Amino acid sequence: MEIKQPTSNDLSRLKLLFSEAFGDDGTFNDTFFECAYSPSRAMTAKEDGALVGMLYWFDCEYSGGKLAYIYAVATAKKYRGRGVCKALMEFTHAHLSALGYIGAILKPAEDSLFDFYSRLGYKNATRISEISAKSATQGCQFLKISANEYARLRRDFLPSGGVIQEKESIALLSKISEFIRGDDFILAYSSDGENLFGYELLGKDEKAPEILHSLGAKNGKFRIVGNQIPFTMWYQFDKNAPMPEHFGFVFD
Repeated sequence: MEIKQPTSNDLSRLKLLFSEAFGDDGTFNDTFFECAYSPSRAMTAKEDGALVGMLYWFDCEYSGGKLAYIYAVATAKKYRGRGVCKALMEFTHAHLSALGYIGAILKPAEDSLFDFYSRLGYKNATRISEISAKSATQGCQFLKISANEYARLRRDFLPSGGVIQEKESIALLSKISEFIRGDDFILAYSSDGENLFGYELLGKDEKAPEILHSLGAKNGKFRIVGNQIPFTMWYQFDKNAPMPEHFGFVFD
């Protein structure tokens, strides 16, 4: 098995494996490769020239160091169960450590994968809460803001121990969501009209019903700071690096 970073010649095969592994909603896959993908933040596994595995990472900041958000870990269907993912992850860990990253963080796509990643050395890290809300009878004041303004304000709203997600993370988030701010909250969300999903609500989450009214939605689900749901896992490269305490949004 050959593991290395992709070249421009691999792009079409990466897109096909991405669709095979995660499905294709017609827009997100193309958007990911257009605004977030970089061969410098990806790794591939090949056997006899065939692409059999891949992964990608977003660059984040935490505790004064660089943290990798591992994303889109995939093995081609007919090669599953042969240790491709394990080899790919171990190679990537060594690569990231050599580049000076303090650690890696990921969100298992399914509950069963928490056990799988724990066998690779990952530990349960951040948790999150989700709330469901219905529109209130009155709204609240808000302003629509740009992705850059959201990123700037987010640093102030993040709780202690929060991971800073900017650059390609915000670029991709801006393609699938909108951003608003109030005096005491910021929100990244998408809506189909009646129903709203909050990728991340920071600040006073009790404003959720008023936010729904102001945005003309009837129902909403919001991810907020909390400890209700196991969310991410962490792999430490730097022995002095503290475990992250909050990871805000993921592309799941």
